[in-house]
Amino acid sequence: MDLEQVIGAEVRRQAAASGGGVTGALTRDTALADTGLDSLGFTTLVIELERQLGIDPFGGEDEIMYPETFGELLDLYAGAGA
Repeated sequence: MDLEQVIGAEVRRQAAASGGGVTGALTRDTALADTGLDSLGFTTLVIELERQLGIDPFGGEDEIMYPETFGELLDLYAGAGA
């Protein structure tokens, strides 16, 4: 699986666990808020992605910018060395 597939599958899983869900395709413009992820779901998403990918995209940042879209989330992980 490539990075987008891994992250997309986990976003769908965590959104469903948060009581939301993703209908249709995840695009770069999909707002993470529209997936139904709450703050706990987002935190769990980051922890699970760190477990799967071995990357903590927030680990070395002085100023944390939280992604608002699926594309920004992909870019965050790609920039962190995935």
